[in-house]
Amino acid sequence: MEYSQFISLMRFNLSGIYNSDSAAIFIEFTRGELKILDYISMSRRDYVLPGELSSALKLSSARIAAALNSLEKKKYISRTMAPGDRRKILVALTDEGNTYIKEKRRKLKAALSSLAKKLGKKDSEELVRILSRINDIPEHTGKRKAEPGSYSDISGGML
Repeated sequence: MEYSQFISLMRFNLSGIYNSDSAAIFIEFTRGELKILDYISMSRRDYVLPGELSSALKLSSARIAAALNSLEKKKYISRTMAPGDRRKILVALTDEGNTYIKEKRRKLKAALSSLAKKLGKKDSEELVRILSRINDIPEHTGKRKAEPGSYSDISGGML
């Protein structure tokens, strides 16, 4: 296959995948408020700090503040001052937030399971192999590969 044909086919196929219902559910976990809720829910503590969210999710402090305001209005998070340091704000999931993120994860797991069934065992394994290979290319991702079980590792946290 020629390079120009490869580029054309990749653009066409990635566009189709991006516009699919399954991808929409997955993409939602990589952006905005759901990304923040997912991170908070996976924290080993009962709370996170806004600066931690900004650093871990590579979002500006202004974007984090706006998202936290919205999530608080929806009653998905609560913010409280740290008992020993009133300058620190502790961000925690509420029961509503926990229920919401669990339902979103259930839908993602169902979508990925459906995709795996449609692809079959061999193609599903090949897809994971190729995606892992792409993730191993530092100049493609601009960072190190996610360690299994880390926040960045989808299979270790969201499902």
